[in-house]
Amino acid sequence: MSHTILIRAKAAIPFADKPEDFPPLTYAIYPAQLTCFLGARFSILNRYLRLLAGIEKTYSGEVLHFLCPSQSNFPHVAYLNCHSTLLSVLSGIENVKLPALYHQLGTREKVESKAFELLNEMQYGADHSILPAFMSMLQKRHLLIARAIMLEPKVLFIENPFTGLELAEMAILADYLASLVKQKHITVITSNAHLDFVEHYAQQIIYVTEQAFHFFTHWHTFWEYKQQHRLKF
Repeated sequence: MSHTILIRAKAAIPFADKPEDFPPLTYAIYPAQLTCFLGARFSILNRYLRLLAGIEKTYSGEVLHFLCPSQSNFPHVAYLNCHSTLLSVLSGIENVKLPALYHQLGTREKVESKAFELLNEMQYGADHSILPAFMSMLQKRHLLIARAIMLEPKVLFIENPFTGLELAEMAILADYLASLVKQKHITVITSNAHLDFVEHYAQQIIYVTEQAFHFFTHWHTFWEYKQQHRLKF
């Protein structure tokens, strides 16, 4: 793992009506790292993901992006929340191409070539020429991720990445997310991932309680903590 710090939180608490309900987060995000936030309150987990991404303001403490306090991190941070959707009137491939074309990141031919290359990295028999209304949940999730990666982020935040997927689909998406870290060196940070994914792929596990953050770099130490404290997900 590189020692370069992409994002650093220092005693950061999100802006809220009751900030005392949020423990301060001190944490550093490095390149090519897969981190899973876990906890009983999914809405709290996602607040911290948005805080790290620079989407939410801090009540106290600070979040530094790429060694400077900035809320404008394009194209280095991509964020997919649990309500992210594709444009219903465009085909899958056109959805993936649209942000790169809008930001003029290359010619139409270059953008299209890159989009097809990204989509071919995950094989599951999908037709990307159809409209989102006719897609499976896995295909929609895949296209949302590909659309974000078209902008070449250094960090990709994904809320609840496996919600609504069947077991076989979860395995396909899990392998793909891990490949983003290993092959593209993108840092991936998830909330509410299923435990099989956490066990096999997470390089850091962060369990959030109402009082504090608990950090684990090995599955077995997290599992011992889970058993000892009778954690439920």
